Amino acid sequence: MSSVQLITRLISSETGLSSEKLRTGNLADHEWKQLNVKVSSLEKAPLFIDDTPSLSIFDLRAKARRLSSQYGIKLIVVDYLQLMTTGSSNKSGNRSKKYL
Repeated sequence: MSSVQLITRLISSETGLSSEKLRTGNLADHEWKQLNVKVSSLEKAPLFIDDTPSLSIFDLRAKARRLSSQYGIKLIVVDYLQLMTTGSSNKSGNRSKKYL
């Protein structure tokens, strides 16, 4: 899922507005106000979304360490872990998971 899709889902969840309404912009005045309030608070949230394709476990570790030292990140969530690569020629899924 792309970062745009994730943000749209997050905003939809926070506002209670459907993704369709957000996508089309077909909102009532009170919904626009609600959207502005929630988006303003989300802009201040320490949230980083990285949708880099074919990210290796080692690249993720380096990015995680950098974000942790720069911003004090305490939690990292990885979606579609099975799509990550080890950076080696070994394509075994079981072997890939041992690096975590």
